Amino acid sequence: MRKNQSIEVFIQNPELRERTASDMDEDRAANSKLPLVTQLAHLFEGSEMPTAASLKFIIAEYSDHLIEHVVSTTINQMGQNPFYVYPMAGHSTYFAQRLSVVNTADFDLNLDFIDPVLLKKYKTESKQNLQQRGVSFFGRETLSYFVHAGNMTISHWSHPTCTTQLAGMRCTPAGTQQVADRHFVHCHNNQTYMYESCEQSAVVVSLEIKRGKLPVSLIFSAADHTLRFQNPSDETDSRLQLCMAILAKLDYVDAIPTLKTFLKHSHHFIRWYAMQQILALDALEVLQELADMAVTDPHPEVKLAAKQTLLMIQQQEFEHAC
Repeated sequence: MRKNQSIEVFIQNPELRERTASDMDEDRAANSKLPLVTQLAHLFEGSEMPTAASLKFIIAEYSDHLIEHVVSTTINQMGQNPFYVYPMAGHSTYFAQRLSVVNTADFDLNLDFIDPVLLKKYKTESKQNLQQRGVSFFGRETLSYFVHAGNMTISHWSHPTCTTQLAGMRCTPAGTQQVADRHFVHCHNNQTYMYESCEQSAVVVSLEIKRGKLPVSLIFSAADHTLRFQNPSDETDSRLQLCMAILAKLDYVDAIPTLKTFLKHSHHFIRWYAMQQILALDALEVLQELADMAVTDPHPEVKLAAKQTLLMIQQQEFEHAC
């Protein structure tokens, strides 16, 4: 296997790695002092939720300065250090790159760049197999400011506001819209939109509001609109799931007792995720807890899943014994 010489130089140079990390940390700290960020933080200082109108005014007022700062900073840093990377956000996709400007307890501010050629290629390929596509809802109220829309067409989607009973839930298409430059798209926490097409590269400033967010993010099938996946909308819970998955991979012996502590977690999806991890390691180690979950878990879907899983294990043991 051929080695990437540039990467090898970076890996073997601790001073270069340290300088790169330091530059990235300094830029993140500088972002918190940008006019747009400080003005947004000021609006969120009180206990009352800022109005959409006040948020839109601030975003429209300072978005050009934000873009100029991010672009100039990135170009300058990459000119001095080829390993510099502006922090990417988790919602980046094949055709859309999301740069994370700042993350606070109240909101996330991101900058999205959408490539028209890659978007068209993605849509062409996905139409051939809709089963591979998903409609994602992240459970947050969102304000998206299309600084440059590029003749963008988007599709609107929604799902029921109640997320305590997810069985049989479906999302609903709500039409398409052609977005103009300097136009806002406002989605509530049970709404989302998807990029469908654009003729030129698009630049979008996106504000995700964490206050009043739904407890789960949901992914529905683009083919039949049925619910396929659910995940925590809270970063802490998402990281908790990741840590449990890593723990299960790294240390088989000590993982199970640690994972069992999460079977009493307040969030039902964390309880069931922990159970799944233990079942994958050694189902016999958690049969009693699985039986208890099938009877006493307060969430009906977790209770049903535990019951069905327990019956399946018992059936397999019976068939093996015979």
